[in-house]
Amino acid sequence: MPAREIYMRDPEDPNYKESLLEITDEIELLITQIKMILLTDQGDILGAPDFGMSLEQLLFTFDANAFTIENKLRDQVFKFSPLSMRYDVRFEVKFFKGTTQDIGLIDVLIGETRAFGVSIL
Repeated sequence: MPAREIYMRDPEDPNYKESLLEITDEIELLITQIKMILLTDQGDILGAPDFGMSLEQLLFTFDANAFTIENKLRDQVFKFSPLSMRYDVRFEVKFFKGTTQDIGLIDVLIGETRAFGVSIL
């Protein structure tokens, strides 16, 4: 029996499907798992204090660089998303100069396809 998960795409997402309540597609499940990891601060999940990325804190520490952040992202996803072992999941981290603070951009790639991106302002 395939895994099932609540459909969690944002209605503003260009790939949002209004009629879905749950998903069974592995790629969609993987995207959901990765988003949960990326958008959760460490310590927010009871019983799993090391789950999550605390992205804003991580991206704007003085010693952060794209390589280090990509490695931490990969470690988290491989640890907490069993589906990530079946697919080629990669991250591309970029920094841009902002007017009041720098901007961090994380692109998540599954295979050669950009699945989604996260920007931290």
